[in-house]
Formats: sequence, structure tokens, C-alpha cells
Amino acid sequence: MEYRTPQLKGPSPAPSAEGAGAVREIVCRSILSPSRIPGADYSINPYIGCLHACVYCYARYMRRWSGHEEPWGTFADAKINAVRVLVRQLRRTRPSRIYLSSVTDPYQPPERRYRITRGILETLAPLPHSVGIQTKSALVTRDIDLLRAFRDVSVTVTITTNDPRAAALLEPGAPPVAERLRALETLAAAGIDTAVFIAPAIPLVAERGIAPLARFLAAAGVRRVLLDDLHYLPRLAGRLIPALRACVPEAAQRLCRRVEDCPQQTARIVLECCRAHGIRCDVLFPLRGGSRSARNDGG
Repeated sequence: MEYRTPQLKGPSPAPSAEGAGAVREIVCRSILSPSRIPGADYSINPYIGCLHACVYCYARYMRRWSGHEEPWGTFADAKINAVRVLVRQLRRTRPSRIYLSSVTDPYQPPERRYRITRGILETLAPLPHSVGIQTKSALVTRDIDLLRAFRDVSVTVTITTNDPRAAALLEPGAPPVAERLRALETLAAAGIDTAVFIAPAIPLVAERGIAPLARFLAAAGVRRVLLDDLHYLPRLAGRLIPALRACVPEAAQRLCRRVEDCPQQTARIVLECCRAHGIRCDVLFPLRGGSRSARNDGG
């Protein structure tokens, strides 16, 4: 299936090498962590850090927590004993909802070599746990054989923007959007419960891309979209605003002018477009009227 992304005016920046950065091998004491994320009892993070280097990433605090001095997005620590530790922890864990991952991407470039995430899935597949995976990488399709073995598994692919030029500035180390779209199509065709995560929902960026994205998802058989907000804008403004000014200057202007109104307008546009294409859309932040989330079941 062919997908055409909307093009912005101006020259495209030179693309960065996907996932360029330093990888260090470490051992962990624990791999199964209690989670505060709605819908998850535990999270598993096979790596510390992430080489996707997204300018809007909320997990930058992991740099301080892990003792790294390098800029965020330039390092990844591979937890090489993760599977062994997981086996031990699962012995005393009841059937639970497990999320991969909360502060890293489980399929970032080092996974090709280390296969830690695959080992984790091999461990979980025969057990009665529910597993949710979130990634920006098409490498997840490598593990379709394992995903099919689960009783309850879902894969969410993050697409913050479907414009290649904006993506090169906002998420310079992440795989191209076209690869992620093909991965969605492959996963859906394999019968895997698949969704798209539009996060953060950047005004104008998300709005301009939702129509072609919704058409593609409907044709590919992907029936769910999740939309999340720019929760961490004050801390990220120093990185996000300059990047937006270089690719979508109107979005930067809108954020600087009326931040509180931005997610409301974006959510309405995304909800309406998803509804028109029969796609369920869950908004994961409060909308006016007091609701914590808004659900559109499509159709």
C-alpha cells in the first residue's frame, strides 16, 4: 500500500544516522518495575537511554538517574542479564499487565544485536500475562512469530509526525515514518492487535497529518489511535520550539501564544477525522467538560 506524506516547503535537513550513539553493556538487579501507567501493572525497560534522540522525550530525567553525562539521545545501556532476572522475578508475580517500555524504546538499534527484547518476549509468551509493546521501530516485525504465541498482546507504534522533514528535526535518530507505516500494515495483516500512538500531539503537526494517516490506517486494518498531550512542554520548550520553528513555524507560534488551548483543538480535529474513517480514538488527557479521556469507537 502506498502512503504519501504531506510535504512542507523548504529544503530538507540532512538525515542523521539512525540510532547513532554509544552502547554500553550493564547488568541489572531488577527488570520488572511497578508501573503507574494506566492499564499496566508493570513495565520492562530492556535498555537505559534511547538513541532515537527525540527532542520532545519526557524520559530525559533518566540521564541523571543513571549517572550519564552525555547528551540525551547519544547513549544506550543494554541490560544483558535482563532475561535471567526476569525469570527470577516472574516466579513470584501473578498474571499481570506488562508494558514494554516506559522510558526507552525496546526496539531501538542495539536490539538488532542484543536481542534482549526478543528474549523477554520468549520468556513471557507461554505465561498468562498481558503484554503491551510501544515502539517507533519496524524491528518489532522481526518478532511476529513470538507475538502470535501470546494470549493477549498488542503493539502500539508511535507516529508523532508523518512529514519526513519534521521527523528529521523532531526525532532525528528514529526510523523513517514510512518504515513504521509498513510495520503497522505487516502487524495488522499478521493478526496482531495494532494501534498508533500520536504523542505528543503537537498542534498543527498532528492536525495536518491525521487525514492521510487515518486513510492509511483504515485501509491497513488498524482500528485504533491513541492521542496524548504535550505534558512536559515547559521543560522541553528550549529544544522543541526551535525545532518547530525550523519545520512548522506556525506550530511554534501557536504553542508560545496559547499553550492551554492547543491540545483541545488538536484533539477535536483528530477525533473527527478518526470518526470519519471508522477508527477508534482514545484521548489520554482531560478535555473540557471534566472528562479524563474521550473515546470515539468509530463508525
